[in-house]
Amino acid sequence: MSVDWSQLPPELLETIAKKLKIYVDYLRFRAVCHNWRSSVLKTPNHLPCQIPWLFLPQPHSHQTHKLHRRRAFFSLSENKFHFLNLPEPSHCKRLCGSSHGWLVILDETPTISLINAITDAKLYLPPLSTFPNVSDLNFSKIGREYTLRTFTGDLVTHNLREMRDVFIKKVVLSSSPSNGRRFYCRSDTASDRLNSSGPRWEKVESLGDGALFLGQNSSLCLVSVGFSGM
Repeated sequence: MSVDWSQLPPELLETIAKKLKIYVDYLRFRAVCHNWRSSVLKTPNHLPCQIPWLFLPQPHSHQTHKLHRRRAFFSLSENKFHFLNLPEPSHCKRLCGSSHGWLVILDETPTISLINAITDAKLYLPPLSTFPNVSDLNFSKIGREYTLRTFTGDLVTHNLREMRDVFIKKVVLSSSPSNGRRFYCRSDTASDRLNSSGPRWEKVESLGDGALFLGQNSSLCLVSVGFSGM
């Protein structure tokens, strides 16, 4: 007697999906058929921290607009390459970090965008001009468009490329943006937090029940409730 695996009950499929601990396996599970895909969440919230893919540099060549969107990633856990099309070309843009599967992209405009290379989703964070220490942005002042206030109160100027390349050091998410949690950003002069009611960036005075760990190669933000000793 043959079994129609596509007609498994949703509650059983949900139970099986929660046993999967690798995100790629979860994606393959949802790709089996329409019933399996519709029975589980599009974005799982039970997975442990995943081994990140390495985002490989783009070769310098005269490529078309379409090829600029195609980027190579290397999976350490699978020992294989993956080629994905980003929602927009990454040429002349700066990748200033990744967190929870989202890439943080800057260009020479004030825009800060989050891109999910798997789902093609794209979100916008408040622009560079909303940081507390940015006093002014004037595009007519060519070569010195930004005016910043230092720790000592002095005013200094930066051009668009300098702000893109050196102002933001780290962007850390406490969870996937779809969960609406905290966003932290380490800028050139301070640590700032996203105030979604603005929306704008504000200087971090207290983390409350959060814990933020900043490193050269990786960073972590989490809610400290449930972790004894923190």
